[in-house]
Amino acid sequence: MKLPNRDLLRNTDGLFLYDYDIKELFNPNPRDVSRFNYESRFLLMMNNITKTLSSGKILDVGCAQANYTIVLAAMGYHMVGLDLRRSFIKYAKMKVEEEENGNLSFMVGNAEYLPIKSESFDGVILGELLEHTSKPEKMIGEAKRVLKRRGYLFISTPNGERLSLSKRRTYRDLKDPGRSWSGAEFAANTHVFEFLKEELVHLVSIANLELIYSNYMNLTKIFTSILCRVPIPIRFLRKIDDIFVSIPIIRRKIAVGITCTCRKRET
Repeated sequence: MKLPNRDLLRNTDGLFLYDYDIKELFNPNPRDVSRFNYESRFLLMMNNITKTLSSGKILDVGCAQANYTIVLAAMGYHMVGLDLRRSFIKYAKMKVEEEENGNLSFMVGNAEYLPIKSESFDGVILGELLEHTSKPEKMIGEAKRVLKRRGYLFISTPNGERLSLSKRRTYRDLKDPGRSWSGAEFAANTHVFEFLKEELVHLVSIANLELIYSNYMNLTKIFTSILCRVPIPIRFLRKIDDIFVSIPIIRRKIAVGITCTCRKRET
């Protein structure tokens, strides 16, 4: 994977995408909190996807830096990365050598109105995307529409119950008729709301999707910053991370995110 030219990445959206990769993907320090947290979430989602779907065509909705898109394409999946902003797509294309593009393509499109034929994909990824819209039901419905029968939907999203100094909006706040979400949707570093785990599971259920797996994932940064100081190999730190997040009494408060895998039914 080649590094993009920093000077080409400034855009009218005011978003400097390269900064995310500098902190998370290309960061040379594996004990840096941003890198450790990102890699933990990335590896868990990749494991969910590859164990569930061994091959096929996958749509990465809201692909942003396109890390899932590019890595899965390198593993042999036929990948399409879609994002609302042209600057995201331009950036993603810069990360891929021309000869690597055989089973990889990108397109600009709105996740709530996907410009894609129904039943076109074996899998769809909604990776940390639902929290950026006031219409998550619409987004899940569109993902379901473009899935083939018995196709898989892979979701990750921040955990709305995790410990924080500030109060955050949750999914139920979206139903407040007195609130306006204008300007917050799809903005950089801004979440319209965050899910409680049972809310995400309920949303999947009312979409008539079959729930395969749902759980909490990875420690919040405050705990990771302590964990990363322990002088043991990174692979063991990840096991400790997994153990803490599996403890029922505390995982709602210490997990940074929620992951969910579901399947489109036959009818």
